[in-house]
Amino acid sequence: MPPPTPYGGGEGQASGKSYDAFRAGYAETAKVQVFTAPPSEIEGAVGSLYATVPVRLEAETTGGEHQSFAGVYTLRRVNDVEGASPAQLRWHIESAQIKSLR
Repeated sequence: MPPPTPYGGGEGQASGKSYDAFRAGYAETAKVQVFTAPPSEIEGAVGSLYATVPVRLEAETTGGEHQSFAGVYTLRRVNDVEGASPAQLRWHIESAQIKSLR
């Protein structure tokens, strides 16, 4: 069982990968820097709040190769409803649309 994360919704299930597969995807990554722009206006839908955040990622592999990616993260949290847990009220990454800038 993967450790809990505050970043991915549903403990990362949206990625379609197991925790081990997700982690293996970073096996040759030495470092990553994430740069964000201000989020969009917050939108509501069926008891949840959403915002999109433009992102750019700069990575370096263990072999010294530089990689650049860009796209958006969609953030989500439960609207302020009575009985919502602290985890549900916390913003988390619901989905990501990231592409290589090669």
